[in-house]
Amino acid sequence: MGLFISNRWSSKLMEAIDDLLIVGLERSAKFSHRNLTSDRFIIGPMHKSLTAEQLKFILTELKLPGPYLTDALEWFGKTNQIGLGFEQCNGVSTYRLYLEFFDRYTPDLVKSKGLLHLGYKWNCENPESVRVTRYSFAPFFNDNNPEQVVRKVLSNTNEKFTADVISAIWKSLADVSPDQWIMTCAEEDRGCRNSFDVNVYRGHKKLNLIKEELENISRYFRIDEMVMGKFIEESGDAALGHISCGRDAINNPFFTVYFDDFTSYIKQHGKSEV
Repeated sequence: MGLFISNRWSSKLMEAIDDLLIVGLERSAKFSHRNLTSDRFIIGPMHKSLTAEQLKFILTELKLPGPYLTDALEWFGKTNQIGLGFEQCNGVSTYRLYLEFFDRYTPDLVKSKGLLHLGYKWNCENPESVRVTRYSFAPFFNDNNPEQVVRKVLSNTNEKFTADVISAIWKSLADVSPDQWIMTCAEEDRGCRNSFDVNVYRGHKKLNLIKEELENISRYFRIDEMVMGKFIEESGDAALGHISCGRDAINNPFFTVYFDDFTSYIKQHGKSEV
């Protein structure tokens, strides 16, 4: 489906990064009660071409409050990659900044500990409202227990829903060596968010692989069948990237699937075509 600019806030983000060399674009769809939010994306600039001054300019343009801006710039020097993102849900728009530390990954899953990603999310119209999310390696995760991690996060959640989430993960990880698995758990500075994320890009699968599970999950959340059908039709052939699930800051269940249906196009045609 590719990227579309839906409002003045997403347009402002694109204007702020106009001078950057873009090498990746990840879209996602978040499932929650009676809602499928698909106006969500993360843009990845070429990391080696991005300076701290450029990032400071962009984040200042996007009104990230001063204390968080200072904190993000301090972390920037330790990153391997960043992502700049946007989401619109029920008329509310938010910006996102993700800082990634992939040099902390090790094929020995038991030894992979600590922070892997750091996320800042703020309301476009009310930027003083900022949430900071820390994505750390799932505690005690190994090549035998991804289901155990899922069940711990989704304890006391509908069993059929949990089973569909687990099925989607196992399908996505099929044929991927366990030492290539990356699983994190997320916590926010405010609220009671508790969730996990599984990176499944290395499986080189398509979103359609988990179509049955996604349809079951959409029914669990009572999402309109036409909305779900349109999503699968438009994005089913995208590269499957992440599966995330758990409870949000106000303890409501959610499921998110991340996918890449545009990066190859960017590489072929350049950022000017985005």
